[in-house]
Amino acid sequence: LVVPFTGTISSLNVHGELVIKQPRDDSIQVTIIIKNIEGNVILDDRPWEAFKLVMLSSMYISDTIWDAHSAYVDSQIFEFPHEGWIIEPPVEGITFGLKGGSSTWKTNAPTIEITLEQPRSITGWVTASTDPNDDNIGLWAASDQVIRSWQYTAVAKP
Repeated sequence: LVVPFTGTISSLNVHGELVIKQPRDDSIQVTIIIKNIEGNVILDDRPWEAFKLVMLSSMYISDTIWDAHSAYVDSQIFEFPHEGWIIEPPVEGITFGLKGGSSTWKTNAPTIEITLEQPRSITGWVTASTDPNDDNIGLWAASDQVIRSWQYTAVAKP
Protein backbone atom coordinates (compact mmCIF):
# COMPACT_ATOMS: atom_id res chain seq x y z
CA LEU A 1 0.00 0.00 0.00
CA VAL A 2 1.41 3.40 -1.00
CA VAL A 3 0.02 6.54 0.64
CA PRO A 4 1.18 9.91 -0.74
CA PHE A 5 1.28 12.86 1.66
CA THR A 6 1.98 16.57 1.71
CA GLY A 7 2.25 18.91 4.65
CA THR A 8 3.66 22.18 5.87
CA ILE A 9 5.75 22.93 8.93
CA SER A 10 6.97 26.47 9.46
CA SER A 11 7.73 27.64 5.91
CA LEU A 12 8.70 24.20 4.61
CA ASN A 13 6.43 22.23 2.28
CA VAL A 14 6.96 18.47 2.50
CA HIS A 15 6.06 15.93 -0.19
CA GLY A 16 6.45 12.22 0.32
CA GLU A 17 4.88 8.82 0.58
CA LEU A 18 4.40 5.96 3.00
CA VAL A 19 5.01 2.46 1.67
CA ILE A 20 3.27 0.05 4.03
CA LYS A 21 4.28 -3.59 3.69
CA GLN A 22 2.04 -6.57 4.33
CA PRO A 23 2.23 -7.31 8.09
CA ARG A 24 4.15 -10.40 9.15
CA ASP A 25 3.29 -12.62 12.09
CA ASP A 26 5.79 -10.79 14.27
CA SER A 27 6.20 -7.29 12.78
CA ILE A 28 4.83 -4.44 10.73
CA GLN A 29 7.00 -2.28 8.48
CA VAL A 30 6.62 1.04 6.71
CA THR A 31 9.08 2.97 4.58
CA ILE A 32 8.75 6.74 4.78
CA ILE A 33 10.07 8.56 1.72
CA ILE A 34 10.54 12.31 1.93
CA LYS A 35 10.71 13.10 -1.78
CA ASN A 36 11.13 16.85 -1.58
CA ILE A 37 11.15 19.70 0.90
CA GLU A 38 10.50 23.12 -0.62
CA GLY A 39 11.06 26.45 1.06
CA ASN A 40 13.59 27.87 3.46
CA VAL A 41 13.78 28.30 7.18
CA ILE A 42 16.42 29.65 9.54
CA LEU A 43 17.32 26.87 11.95
CA ASP A 44 18.11 27.48 15.60
CA ASP A 45 21.75 27.29 16.57
CA ARG A 46 21.13 24.30 18.84
CA PRO A 47 23.48 21.42 18.18
CA TRP A 48 21.69 18.10 17.63
CA GLU A 49 18.25 19.74 17.83
CA ALA A 50 17.93 22.08 14.83
CA PHE A 51 16.53 19.62 12.27
CA LYS A 52 15.17 16.19 13.17
CA LEU A 53 14.80 13.74 10.29
CA VAL A 54 12.84 11.20 12.33
CA MET A 55 11.97 11.15 16.03
CA LEU A 56 10.71 8.39 18.30
CA SER A 57 8.82 9.17 21.49
CA SER A 58 8.07 6.94 24.46
CA MET A 59 7.91 6.76 28.26
CA TYR A 60 10.33 5.71 30.99
CA ILE A 61 9.56 6.60 34.62
CA SER A 62 11.47 3.90 36.54
CA ASP A 63 12.80 0.35 36.30
CA THR A 64 9.23 -0.94 36.69
CA ILE A 65 7.18 1.72 34.87
CA TRP A 66 8.08 2.06 31.21
CA ASP A 67 7.01 1.54 27.61
CA ALA A 68 10.66 1.43 26.44
CA HIS A 69 13.51 0.34 28.70
CA SER A 70 16.54 1.38 26.63
CA ALA A 71 17.68 2.99 23.41
CA TYR A 72 20.11 1.60 20.87
CA VAL A 73 22.13 2.76 17.89
CA ASP A 74 23.44 -0.05 15.71
CA SER A 75 25.00 -2.44 18.28
CA GLN A 76 25.38 0.10 21.13
CA ILE A 77 22.83 0.11 23.97
CA PHE A 78 22.05 3.24 25.99
CA GLU A 79 20.28 3.11 29.35
CA PHE A 80 17.99 6.02 30.15
CA PRO A 81 19.20 8.59 32.66
CA HIS A 82 16.72 10.08 35.13
CA GLU A 83 16.91 13.29 33.11
CA GLY A 84 19.04 14.77 30.34
CA TRP A 85 20.82 13.54 27.24
CA ILE A 86 20.50 9.84 26.46
CA ILE A 87 23.40 9.98 24.01
CA GLU A 88 25.92 12.81 24.39
CA PRO A 89 27.63 13.52 22.15
CA PRO A 90 25.51 11.96 19.39
CA VAL A 91 26.77 8.81 17.71
CA GLU A 92 26.68 8.12 14.00
CA GLY A 93 24.41 5.28 13.06
CA ILE A 94 22.12 3.77 10.46
CA THR A 95 19.80 1.75 12.73
CA PHE A 96 18.38 3.05 16.00
CA GLY A 97 15.41 2.35 18.19
CA LEU A 98 13.61 2.03 21.48
CA LYS A 99 13.61 -1.43 23.06
CA GLY A 100 10.25 -2.63 24.32
CA GLY A 101 9.31 -5.59 26.48
CA SER A 102 7.19 -5.95 29.61
CA SER A 103 7.06 -3.80 32.73
CA THR A 104 4.48 -3.55 35.50
CA TRP A 105 2.95 -0.68 33.51
CA LYS A 106 2.96 -2.18 30.02
CA THR A 107 2.96 -5.79 28.86
CA ASN A 108 4.59 -6.68 25.54
CA ALA A 109 5.49 -3.16 24.40
CA PRO A 110 6.96 -3.36 20.90
CA THR A 111 10.50 -2.49 19.96
CA ILE A 112 10.43 0.33 17.42
CA GLU A 113 13.38 0.37 15.03
CA ILE A 114 14.38 2.94 12.42
CA THR A 115 16.78 2.14 9.59
CA LEU A 116 18.16 5.14 7.71
CA GLU A 117 19.55 5.10 4.17
CA GLN A 118 22.86 6.57 5.37
CA PRO A 119 24.55 7.24 8.73
CA ARG A 120 23.23 10.21 10.69
CA SER A 121 23.85 11.69 14.14
CA ILE A 122 21.59 9.96 16.67
CA THR A 123 20.80 11.46 20.07
CA GLY A 124 17.96 11.73 22.54
CA TRP A 125 16.62 13.35 25.69
CA VAL A 126 14.75 12.28 28.82
CA THR A 127 12.56 14.75 30.69
CA ALA A 128 12.07 13.75 34.33
CA SER A 129 8.47 12.73 35.02
CA THR A 130 6.40 10.67 37.43
CA ASP A 131 3.37 10.56 35.10
CA PRO A 132 3.29 7.38 33.00
CA ASN A 133 0.98 9.14 30.55
CA ASP A 134 3.84 11.51 29.62
CA ASP A 135 5.95 10.65 26.62
CA ASN A 136 9.12 11.86 28.31
CA ILE A 137 11.67 10.20 26.01
CA GLY A 138 12.71 11.46 22.60
CA LEU A 139 15.23 9.72 20.33
CA TRP A 140 16.04 11.16 16.93
CA ALA A 141 18.28 11.44 13.87
CA ALA A 142 19.70 14.97 13.82
CA SER A 143 21.09 17.39 11.26
CA ASP A 144 22.34 20.97 11.53
CA GLN A 145 20.85 21.80 8.13
CA VAL A 146 17.60 21.22 6.27
CA ILE A 147 17.82 17.94 4.35
CA ARG A 148 15.77 18.15 1.13
CA SER A 149 15.07 14.43 0.63
CA TRP A 150 15.65 11.18 2.53
CA GLN A 151 13.97 7.95 3.47
CA TYR A 152 13.89 5.52 6.34
CA THR A 153 12.15 2.33 7.33
CA ALA A 154 10.27 1.91 10.60
CA VAL A 155 9.57 -1.54 12.04
CA ALA A 156 7.48 -2.47 15.08
CA LYS A 157 8.40 -5.89 16.43
CA PRO A 158 8.31 -7.85 19.68
